[in-house]
Parts: sequence; C-alpha cells; structure tokens
Amino acid sequence: MYFKNGLREYLITAGICGGGFGLFMCIYFVLVSGPVGILTGIVSGVLFGALFTGFCAVQSRQFEKSAEALRGKAAEEKAIICQGAATQQKGAKGIVGWMFLTSGALEFYRRRVDFGVGDGKFTIFRDDIVGVEAKANRLMVRTENQVYTFAVSRAGLWKKALMGEDFAEEYRKSMEKEAAFLEKFSSKGDKKKLILAGGGGAAVLIILLVALVLLRQTPFEKARDCVLDITGTVESSDGYFTVDTNYMDIPSDKDASDYTREELVWKMANPDEQSEALEAIRKVNEILSFNDSLYSKMMKTTALMGRQEEETKKYRVSWTYHPDRGLEVTYEEK
Repeated sequence: MYFKNGLREYLITAGICGGGFGLFMCIYFVLVSGPVGILTGIVSGVLFGALFTGFCAVQSRQFEKSAEALRGKAAEEKAIICQGAATQQKGAKGIVGWMFLTSGALEFYRRRVDFGVGDGKFTIFRDDIVGVEAKANRLMVRTENQVYTFAVSRAGLWKKALMGEDFAEEYRKSMEKEAAFLEKFSSKGDKKKLILAGGGGAAVLIILLVALVLLRQTPFEKARDCVLDITGTVESSDGYFTVDTNYMDIPSDKDASDYTREELVWKMANPDEQSEALEAIRKVNEILSFNDSLYSKMMKTTALMGRQEEETKKYRVSWTYHPDRGLEVTYEEK
C-alpha cells in the first residue's frame, strides 16, 4: 500500500511551522509596538503556515513522481507491504527520502540531493526491531542499539504493518475520508489551482506584511522625525538624538540672573527657535512614554544640578542646562 501525504500531514505541517513562526513574530511585534502586536504576529503565523504548507504540498507531489522508478525497481525484487515518503529525523536535521516495508526489512532511500554520492540506502531488518511507537506523524523504530525516527504519513498504519497487524480496513477508511474531503473539487486541475492560488495568495500577503514591518517606524524613529519636522534640524546617530534649544547671547542690558529658568529658554535672543525646541521636547517625551512630570523637571534644572537622567524600559533621556548654551536633551535607545 502506498501512503501519500494527506490532509492530516499538511495540517500538522501548517500548525507546527505557522505556530512557531507566529510565536516568534508575536514576541517581535509586542516588543516593537506593545500588546497590539499580538494580532499582527498571529496573522503572520497563519500566513506563513499556509505558504510553507503549500510549498511542502508541491514538493511532496514532485517527490512522489520522482520516486516512480525507485518503486518500480523495488517491486520487481521483493514484495512490498507498504511504502511512502519519509523524512528521517537526525537531531535538528531532516533527511528526505522514500521508505519501503517488506517481509524482511524496513528500507529507507535518501534522496541523492541530500548526500550527493551513493544511493543513500540503509536497512533495518525486522528481526532487529525491538519496539515501534507512533505519535502524530512520527514513527519511532527501536533496535537494541539505536532509535530511528521518521516523519511519515499515517504513522499508525506504519506501526501496525511493522507489528504484523492487519491494517487493510483502516487504510481503506482513511483513504475514503481523504477522498470525501476532496470531492468538492471537480478535477485534479482544480486541486492544483487551489494549491497554487492559496500558496500564491499567502506569498503576496506575507510580502506585504514584511514590507509593512520594514517600512513601519519605531517610536524612537517617529520621535526623531518629529524633532526634525518641528525644528528643521536634529543631531542624531545610531541609537540616539539630541534636541538643543540653541541658547543665544544674553542682551547687554540683562544678566542671566534676571530670568527664571523657563524664561531664559523661552525669551532669550531667538524666541521662535526656543519655543520650537521646547515643543519638540514635549512631543518626544509623549511619544516615548516618559512621565508627564519630566518636562517640568527639565524646566527647573539649574547649571549647578549637572546632568540629569531618567529612563523607561526601552529608552533613556539625559539633559543639562548651562546659561551660555541653554538646555540640551539627549534621547537614547537602550
């Protein structure tokens, strides 16, 4: 009997790949944009799972066709009980191949593309097998010295075949269920179109999602651009930018002691620049989620207080005031 990959195997593939990728993207988006990123991560996981499953389906069909010659040759030499595509699990690596069960042995043929030389065949004689387990799409074959793990279609039926049990009726029922599910598609061409359309649609959506992620500004980038929009200039480099009130000379008839801290920043020399810089500082504090009281602390800073600093989980801000230079505020990413 010929165990092809079916609906269950593709759903398992979609669940494992999409779930893993979705979890990773959820964590990434939550770190970048907070709880709202959870939905984006879930959507990206579903799309990736669909795309990867479509790719696996196409690859599986091509592999089944390429194995025709191997199956024909093996059938001439021995009586095959069951056969099907299999992936041997070796640590983190999966080795794709084709597996036969005969009356005397379990034979696995690795695809030449995986090794480049030789036929890549190895045999597990049935007399050497001391135990067989089947979990989901995993078949584990135990000998006295080693455990072989394969990802296969219908692992439960493989186990029954290896144990010498009758599995013909169960196989017939499983194939009927598979056929019933696919009845809605009138022809083989429709199935191919469905797979290609689904895979293509998922690919387009993933590309759009990735483009959105790449083009999306982080709060820090948004804050930096906000300063540039308001003041027309910003001093920045990787991981930091500075807002400078660009304090001008005090008029000859005045002294710095004649002004309060905020008056010095707002009223001296070039009031338009001062007000724009202060507006930018206020906006940046808001965008980066600093405490509302931070701006007031900045306005009350004196030269004798030296450099001041506050931080959140993601960002750090430090500032200093000097009568000759005004207020200088530096924002950093941690």
